[in-house]
Amino acid sequence: MPDEQLTSRYTPQWQKIGFQGKDPATDFRAMGMLGLDDLLYLAKNYPSIASRILAASHHSQSWFSFAIVGISMTAYCLRLVRTRQLQYYFYTCGISENVYHEVYCYMFDAFEKHWSSLSPPPSVLDFNQIFRSFQIQMELQILGRDLPILKESRVLETKKRV
Repeated sequence: MPDEQLTSRYTPQWQKIGFQGKDPATDFRAMGMLGLDDLLYLAKNYPSIASRILAASHHSQSWFSFAIVGISMTAYCLRLVRTRQLQYYFYTCGISENVYHEVYCYMFDAFEKHWSSLSPPPSVLDFNQIFRSFQIQMELQILGRDLPILKESRVLETKKRV
């Protein structure tokens, strides 16, 4: 948890933030350092959003693994970059790692809000279906150039000042 010191490198404490076991490195296999960078960027730049998502991930009925969902979000955002679906946003905001991280933070935040708004509360077993429908929703927004990140992003505010 945010205010808790790790007792060692390999500890069950990692499971409290959604890793599958005592060694978080095993969960980063698919996304490597980018997955870690994304989670760190969210925690450092948007601590209240990260805390809210973490709290929602501990819901008694509709829990999800915070870190695993964050790594899945990294894979999704990377796919959006590789398929050039985010090209307009990079053109508008600039091509930088921070712009990418802002997209990631927006997507993770939007996913948690979507997940938490569902009624009845979803089960972790519903994750794949819900994540896929969320992706379709986001891709429609991207196509319509209607991703609110352009209005909310700190990166865009910085670019306007330059």
